[in-house]
Amino acid sequence: MLLGLLEAVAFIVVIASLATGDFLPQRRKPLLLASMAVSMLTFAVMAFAQNMIADHASVASLFTYMGVTAVVFAVIRFVPSFRGSQAD
Repeated sequence: MLLGLLEAVAFIVVIASLATGDFLPQRRKPLLLASMAVSMLTFAVMAFAQNMIADHASVASLFTYMGVTAVVFAVIRFVPSFRGSQAD
């Protein structure tokens, strides 16, 4: 149930991010970054659950997905051409 809620929250925040135009270069991206953070948490919970049942191939895949999401998160957060008008 927790996993389903996390996935639903991630989906809803992605839709809200698209609706508010967070993907545009000149806009701040709080919802986009929040959705990616929730997605990484969801991948971590799924990896934990798969590790508990000893499905190590799935854990490796989920770890890869979480790592790639973290790299995209960092690019959006720290690369100036993707940051838009964010004041840090």
